Amino acid sequence: VGRIVCKYLVDKAGRMILFGNPGNPGSMIKLEDLAGELYNYALAKIEEGIGDGLCQTIKEEFDQADAGAVFRASIKNGMLCRTTLFRNINRRFTEQGKTPPIDVSIDLQQRLADAVLVVSATSHGKAFIDPTDLAQDAVVCDAARPPDVRVDVDQKRQDVLVYEGGLLKTMEQISFGKDNIVGLPEGITLACLSETIVLALSGAQRNYSIGLDVPLTEACYVFEEAMAHGFEVTLLNSLGVIELPEKIKE
Repeated sequence: VGRIVCKYLVDKAGRMILFGNPGNPGSMIKLEDLAGELYNYALAKIEEGIGDGLCQTIKEEFDQADAGAVFRASIKNGMLCRTTLFRNINRRFTEQGKTPPIDVSIDLQQRLADAVLVVSATSHGKAFIDPTDLAQDAVVCDAARPPDVRVDVDQKRQDVLVYEGGLLKTMEQISFGKDNIVGLPEGITLACLSETIVLALSGAQRNYSIGLDVPLTEACYVFEEAMAHGFEVTLLNSLGVIELPEKIKE
């Protein structure tokens, strides 16, 4: 989920910080590989002449010839080394005294406060994002189950907006079981269950969302099908359904 969200945000967010688990020795290697994948995706969009966000940030530093040179320098034995691509692009920005478009970190307490929009989708199993970790006026989409954000964030940080990600409003006021699975309000359900319902309604004849490398196009297709069938995006926090302020929508 986190990987797909990052890829979706490539042409929408000018900069990203990718966070990993400090308890996992391989976290930084995985983060650099993902960052290289995102750069590769952004370069492909630049080549097509489309894309804002990260694409625009990269275009402001590289002309097409420079971007091509950096890309070629990341090829080893005929194959793209995504980690090398990440390091090459970041080195170029750093040498110019500029902040690289993508950074990676396992230091949540020091770096999370640099992010105004936070998307958390870990399988950690318990809340670990503290009220003091977040930036002023941060918006946090917590898509993890159980949640990654501590419950006292709403109480101690009135400036911060935390909402539950991965939820959809169903076409009717349906409740799945006495507690609607995890205590959700009637008519709201988990996106993972919604996906199964949507694919059944669409008459899907193959598997979706299998493995660690799910294509963004596949996720977008399921979302579009959900909207076509009458599902709606819904946001919840500890007080119930919320409306995003206009400045955040923008």
